[in-house]
Amino acid sequence: MSKDHVKNVNVKQCFGTIFMSLIAACVALIPVTFGSGGINMLYTRLPLVGDETFIVQSVSFVPSFGEVTKLGADVIEILAMVMEYAPYAYFGILAANIVFSLLLIITRSQILRFIFKIITIFAGFAMLIVALNYIVYIVGFAGLFIQGTIPAEQIMQHLETSGILVALGFVIMGFSMTGKQFRYFSKLY
Repeated sequence: MSKDHVKNVNVKQCFGTIFMSLIAACVALIPVTFGSGGINMLYTRLPLVGDETFIVQSVSFVPSFGEVTKLGADVIEILAMVMEYAPYAYFGILAANIVFSLLLIITRSQILRFIFKIITIFAGFAMLIVALNYIVYIVGFAGLFIQGTIPAEQIMQHLETSGILVALGFVIMGFSMTGKQFRYFSKLY
């Protein structure tokens, strides 16, 4: 008598999820400042492990974005609030991916896989919001030059201290992880 194949959690996909989450977490190794002022990596400026100055810096570009796009004060206030929590959401989602994957590797529970799949779909939307939020950061920074707040001859000096590389890293990794979030924990074998 042959035994029927029992559907189970795809362990290979769980290891892939862990690997991609660790790669995406490397955003913390992007320099916030570089050049003559020295190199300061993002992890030294993040909440919980650093001095949280990156959040203050991020929120400071939101009013400039509002002036460039002519958005109302209500929208700008919401964007500033989202900007405050964006790093928490980004790294929290990555940590959850790793924890969920490890739990599934250990338990092989289809029920947990289904629950984690639903959570990662919501996390995919959150990751999309994080990526879009850092586009606000980039446009807000560019707005300072467009409005003439920062003279053109000082552009390199401000680029070195603006954290623009980190914002680009969040945008690139945020968009690439968004699609992956929708696919995580969907496969059975």
